[in-house]
Amino acid sequence: MRLLLCHFDRLGVVLAAAEFVFTEPYSKRLMLRLRLRGEVLHGSSGVTLEQGHAVEFAVHDRLYNACAHRWRRDW
Repeated sequence: MRLLLCHFDRLGVVLAAAEFVFTEPYSKRLMLRLRLRGEVLHGSSGVTLEQGHAVEFAVHDRLYNACAHRWRRDW
């Protein structure tokens, strides 16, 4: 979540709501449902727009180069 919040400041939008969406227990996927709020027209007649987005992250396991080299050598 902290990674997402630092990018919202630069975009000029505010995170209105965030929730985790349940996925399969061992799928190594994280899903978030976000609601973003931002001002469309600046000035006295500003309109606030709120829109929902679904974001999916995948977790990839990876060995460091030294560990991978040792793992291949041991086989």
